[in-house]
Amino acid sequence: MNTKLPILFFVKRTKTNVDGLLPIFIRVTVNGERIEFSTKRFTTS
Repeated sequence: MNTKLPILFFVKRTKTNVDGLLPIFIRVTVNGERIEFSTKRFTTS
């Protein structure tokens, strides 16, 4: 059985914290179903 497992890292610009940092999120898609969660890491804009 072959299954595609795309993994996407991205920042959410709408969730900027008080220091101006952007959270890094991960989106995983398996068989057309997506799940999105935070890495608990931040980056600058």
